[in-house]
Amino acid sequence: MILNLAEIYTPKRRIIRGSIKIENGVIKDLKPYWRSSDHSQETKEMIAAPGFIDTHIHGYAGFDVSSGSINEIKRLSEELIKIGVTSFVPTTVSLKHEDLVKVAEAIGDLLSEDPMDHNRSRVLGLHLEGPYINVEMRGAQNPEAIRKLDMSEIDEYIKASERNIRIITLAPEIDNVLEKIPEIVNRGVIVSIGHTNASYEETKKAIERGARRITHIFNGMRRFHHRDPGPALAGLEDERVFIEFIADLVHLASPVVKMITKVARSRAVVITDSISATGLGDGVYMLGGLKVMVKDSVARLEDGTLAGSTLTMIKALYNLIHIGLDVSEALYHLTEAPARSLEIKSLGCLRPGCVADIILMNKDLGISKVFLEGEEVYTK
Repeated sequence: MILNLAEIYTPKRRIIRGSIKIENGVIKDLKPYWRSSDHSQETKEMIAAPGFIDTHIHGYAGFDVSSGSINEIKRLSEELIKIGVTSFVPTTVSLKHEDLVKVAEAIGDLLSEDPMDHNRSRVLGLHLEGPYINVEMRGAQNPEAIRKLDMSEIDEYIKASERNIRIITLAPEIDNVLEKIPEIVNRGVIVSIGHTNASYEETKKAIERGARRITHIFNGMRRFHHRDPGPALAGLEDERVFIEFIADLVHLASPVVKMITKVARSRAVVITDSISATGLGDGVYMLGGLKVMVKDSVARLEDGTLAGSTLTMIKALYNLIHIGLDVSEALYHLTEAPARSLEIKSLGCLRPGCVADIILMNKDLGISKVFLEGEEVYTK
């Protein structure tokens, strides 16, 4: 199949009036000219970009990862395709052990029975955000579920998920977390530092032991101070560490977002941190057993603490462009950077050899079509 397009973002490179050739679900080649194609008239005015990859998402459209329901996670996947998310890492909040086992089992069963369903977004494993975090930096995490790190629990989650635990967020200053990081990494899990009161020095030690990610930087962590820089600076300055940031312009001010993209560059990963209330409007919802109130699209606990977001990846793209990033750079942080943070080279890109997960947008960057492995799975 050949798609002729007004513009193509690879995302690093912009091609005007170009074409993409797809074979067996993979991009065969790109050309800076149009070719004979059955889709010519349909797509010549459209803009192509890689599908979005959300590596930290709790829910959307009323569906909640932490429910532990395989049907609910499937429905979430089906809804995400419609907003351009072609791959994602479903993310829990801190839950009781048996509840996390249930979620892990749902992910394992889902990926075992049908690792790739062309009607829904690709699940890339499970992100456990907690429960081994600092209760003082819990944010909207339920304090009753936060506990000491237990390797036997982690092993049970890995087994229940059929080795599909992709990321775990930890606070390295708590109890024996620091010394256990290498063991977790050796089990094939990416360690992310978050919901933490760790010092700069403690964070550096965690990185040296194998941590390679910062969970939603500047949120749920020790505040940056010029004499006590904390985990934010430790992560930003280390080229091995990927930096999650929530681009809703609520969790972070616009100048801070721009600073993150300038300092972390290719390591800056947009996440939504969205909850099940996303897309449903203002109202009262639940997150990990805690009441959340959404007003003017901002989610907060009853005490005013921010409780995830109602951000979508397409809205994050608009926000980044609004504050001054060019389209190519903005797209990179939503596509290739997330894939690289998971050590996946074939996703988040439109180059020969990349999986043909493609979104087609109109001139106003509204999503018109979504392709998954070269198959058209959504048309607006």
